[in-house]
Amino acid sequence: MKPAFVFCLALFFWLKTAAQDSLSSTASIIKWTPLKAVGVVNPSIELSFEQFTGRRWSTSLTGAWMLPGSIPDIGSPVHPDASGYMAGLEQRYYFVRSNWFSQVYSGLQLQYRERYFTSLWEFGSRSVLDTGLLYEDTFRVSRRHYTINAVLGTQFVWKRFVLDIYGGLGLRHRAVTHSDRRLPGDVMAHPRHPGFVFPANKEGSYWTVSVPLNIRIGWQL
Repeated sequence: MKPAFVFCLALFFWLKTAAQDSLSSTASIIKWTPLKAVGVVNPSIELSFEQFTGRRWSTSLTGAWMLPGSIPDIGSPVHPDASGYMAGLEQRYYFVRSNWFSQVYSGLQLQYRERYFTSLWEFGSRSVLDTGLLYEDTFRVSRRHYTINAVLGTQFVWKRFVLDIYGGLGLRHRAVTHSDRRLPGDVMAHPRHPGFVFPANKEGSYWTVSVPLNIRIGWQL
């Protein structure tokens, strides 16, 4: 318990000191989102570039390249062989930037994502889904997202190193199409346990909730 308390206390004072290293009104920061590389639904290499346009305003451009697969895909009977990209724009407003809370901000994110991959799922006709008479099929999935998020975050600065933590809530329009299916008229079977993979791969065009929560590490240029 004591080592954990000492660690938390040291981290608090480090972040407090770091936050006092304020950025100039013309600062530029390049960032990497490490958790995206081990994502389950959309694993990717994501980089962003933030340019301050004033004392309290900044604009960020984000780009991501979809990885061929994720860690859960290791050992899977079908490799997703994924491809695609993401492009995003974010406008931020920083609150008072001269004290301990100097790096707190609000932002609006706009994103567009395309991802193409191979999937394995159980299907059945509408009349036999409840009977358990299902079959497995391998097919290609094309998924497109349009997302708008409102976020709140804190950006800590120490010398040139930047730690950016944010979370938020938004709306996402998802368009999913299947190809190379054995029987295109059949429907996907619901999994026994709820999860986010089924709704993410279900064919159709619909709105859903977006809950962004992530950490970026960066370097001030």
